Amino acid sequence: MGWLGTWANRVKILVNHNDIDANLSYFPVLINISGSSGINDDDLTAIFDELGANRKKIAITTSDGTTQCYVEIEKWDNLNEEAWLWVNVPSISSDSDSVLYLYYDSNQSDNTSYVGDTGSAQAQGVWDSNFKLVCHMRDATTSTVKDSTSNNADGDKKGSGEPSVTSDGMIADAQSFDGSDDDIEIASGKVSTTGKL
Repeated sequence: MGWLGTWANRVKILVNHNDIDANLSYFPVLINISGSSGINDDDLTAIFDELGANRKKIAITTSDGTTQCYVEIEKWDNLNEEAWLWVNVPSISSDSDSVLYLYYDSNQSDNTSYVGDTGSAQAQGVWDSNFKLVCHMRDATTSTVKDSTSNNADGDKKGSGEPSVTSDGMIADAQSFDGSDDDIEIASGKVSTTGKL
């Protein structure tokens, strides 16, 4: 197995095949980086110690150690040492564990070819044409949420802070609807009605 260029550090990530019902192709996998990551509660805070706020000085590869995957940074919180990354993995097996490598190195240039924030071309590379709309429900502004796909079907909230963002979602941030009149509207024609939502 190879090593990606001159990157100094890497972490091995296993996708447990017992959690996979059937082989998957080009599937978005969520990776949480924190002081208690994965089923073994591994401490990955060394990544934040190395990078701080430099969130794009990362790379994720397949098991060969060199083939990069597209990465969407949903959230990077260096102060609390936690991040949520979506990774487009070319192949995940239901018969044997799949291996990924997360590289990090503060001396590298930003990985603008494969790593991006929500809405960037790199982040859109995580979601293929089968995904019509992917909203992580984080505020892009107090009045909008971003679509992660290339459809750019960003949502407009009823108004500023309606609904309001909250930090206690199942995955990173979420929206708190008041149960009365809050909504998020997607512009007509942005999402095909024949697609899966």
